[in-house]
Amino acid sequence: MKRLVLERTDGHHAYKRGVLILTGGQSSRMGQNKANLPWQGGTFLTKLLEKTRAVDPIDIVISANASLDLHLLPGQLYASHPLSDRQGHVALSEAEMCAIKPDHTMRYQWVMKDEPTLTVYVVPDQGESRGPLSGLLAGLTVGRSEVYMTVSIDMPFFNHFSFGSTCEMLKQLGKAPTDCVVPTLAGRLEPLAALYSRRCVDSIKTLLANGEFHVRALFDKVKTEYIAVDDRALDYRNVNTPLDYKMAQALLLNTQRKVPMIFVVAEQSKTGKTLVSTELIKAFTKLGYEVGYAKSDGHGFTMDREGSDTWLASQAGAKAIAISGPTQYAMLVSHNKKKDIVSLAENLLVDLVIVETRSRGMLPSIEVLPSHTESSKEDSLGANSVINGSFVVADVKAGAAQSEDFERAHFSLTHIDDLAMWLKQQILPTR
Repeated sequence: MKRLVLERTDGHHAYKRGVLILTGGQSSRMGQNKANLPWQGGTFLTKLLEKTRAVDPIDIVISANASLDLHLLPGQLYASHPLSDRQGHVALSEAEMCAIKPDHTMRYQWVMKDEPTLTVYVVPDQGESRGPLSGLLAGLTVGRSEVYMTVSIDMPFFNHFSFGSTCEMLKQLGKAPTDCVVPTLAGRLEPLAALYSRRCVDSIKTLLANGEFHVRALFDKVKTEYIAVDDRALDYRNVNTPLDYKMAQALLLNTQRKVPMIFVVAEQSKTGKTLVSTELIKAFTKLGYEVGYAKSDGHGFTMDREGSDTWLASQAGAKAIAISGPTQYAMLVSHNKKKDIVSLAENLLVDLVIVETRSRGMLPSIEVLPSHTESSKEDSLGANSVINGSFVVADVKAGAAQSEDFERAHFSLTHIDDLAMWLKQQILPTR
């Protein structure tokens, strides 16, 4: 009896929540399982799991319908039977961690040095054709917590586990409890990053039985509260296509750099890189940015004219020269090997740097395509914008209209202002 009383009065435990991660879905637009996409040295799933530790959950439930790769998860996973004790746990091998198949409910212990051990459930979501509502049902049915912070796997920037008031949900148990707390972003519901009570289970079962597969239908059946999260828009950014993924990677890189960058590249010379770069500088300047420019030049250049003070200093052996005037300054540094253009650009004291270079594969990059025939242009767009994730400016001479095909992100020079605004929204950190 004493133990029961302690459990009922332990407020800290009562107000803790679990975390439910929805990894189901066919990922038809992405073309592969989003849970296993590389992200920040791990994957979408492993990095999200790491972030859950900050909220000290009772347990973590992963609802899945495809094989999961957890070999990059820090620490160690131990398989256990629900009735086994610690001595019955068996460490998963790397091969087992690489292919966790959700063909039945599995229970693991996630052990990390100097941190609490967490129970992780992997539960099969058999409702591929019924949407996330079936995954929500599968997860809520298995977990031990009364309330679950539920997050979709396609939100790699999500770190808003503390939103809403779990305490308010739980302290009203037995009275008129709140069953869901759902965020709204610019008036739009975000049901796949919300708090759900296990009291929703019966209503979800009824909806599915009646052929209703939209999560939003649940909110009319249970007591739901809404909370605005307009100041946390990045947390709720979805990644559903290869282009979304490339843009998310680009935004992440720009967030980590000293100064955000956009690379302008071209497969051929004399294509129009400098023209596109200068027009982008104008467009971003109109948007309120102080814009820098960096160029990778394989032929070398001379900053000073012969006979000037800086030229004399350079001839005398100075390795670094700086000159400052009333409206501009410049630096010239001598070195024995080519300096990384990114390192140079990061030292410009501006809001954004446009980098003109032949180096392909840099993110985020705009690939400038020359005026071609319609057939060759289609081939270039299809190969480069999706596979390489380039944001394409094509036909800089012809001035073709912006394509409606978002996967190609096809802009012309005449729509450079639209391109600048799109890049600002997609790959530049909020200022």
